[in-house]
Amino acid sequence: MEFKDLVEMDEYIAFEDISEPRTNGIRLRIKINVSKNETDLLIYPDGDCNVQTLEIAFPNYVTYSVVYDNYTTWNERDEFIGNRFRIYKKSNYLNFIEKEYRLGPELSRKKLTHYSLACFEHKVDVISFDEPSINELK
Repeated sequence: MEFKDLVEMDEYIAFEDISEPRTNGIRLRIKINVSKNETDLLIYPDGDCNVQTLEIAFPNYVTYSVVYDNYTTWNERDEFIGNRFRIYKKSNYLNFIEKEYRLGPELSRKKLTHYSLACFEHKVDVISFDEPSINELK
């Protein structure tokens, strides 16, 4: 499964964990829970829930942020595809990163992408040169 496949999904998602394992070619790992029923995400893992757990693994990244939903704001200038899983076409966050951080001439030729997860109580943003891999966890 690719991140582009997730963009088409309309299920609810809940942030569970983020780590920087730096093993097996993975630099950033995000674990989320996905369900068609928002209530399942609130009571999971207790109760009889229909929840799928996904791991989104980036082989590399420039930056990431996790913000509690109460502190996020809507930006009319941002343009993205997707609903809860997003790939930005225009992003103030990406513009800020490109302007404020020295990425070096060898990296400036590569295309940076802003990926985002609009989770139930969090917003997770990742700026990366590389597309993540997606794995279902049991």
